[in-house]
Amino acid sequence: MSQGTNREVAREALSPEPSQLLEFYLIYYNYPEDQYSVFAFTPIQKGLGKKVTWQGIDYFPLPAKTEGFSSRGDNELPRPRMQVSNNNLVLSKYLKLFNNFIGAKVIRKRTFAKFLDDENFESGENPFFDLRTN
Repeated sequence: MSQGTNREVAREALSPEPSQLLEFYLIYYNYPEDQYSVFAFTPIQKGLGKKVTWQGIDYFPLPAKTEGFSSRGDNELPRPRMQVSNNNLVLSKYLKLFNNFIGAKVIRKRTFAKFLDDENFESGENPFFDLRTN
């Protein structure tokens, strides 16, 4: 991520009325052998079976519950936990094929709705992104 992008995210986080904070997850299920084998999902429920696109990556909506993400300075590593719905048995397929994700690399990314790709919106433009304020 470029330094300019970091400034934009920080500006949005500190604004009086920031857009909604969103979470995205990438599971590299064949890591480290294949860094391109990834399952991308988000707990966002945009619509029935509709993907959410951010930074050109399609994230599939799956209900999920996470806890235990923290940043602490006491040298103790956080132990986050994740529960993901198995809608339409999507995860069952991956779990069966890829050894229950043992050894998988999981990455959590967060951004604001303002920075979602334009294709997520019926108008073809992100209504939260205003060029006059950037």
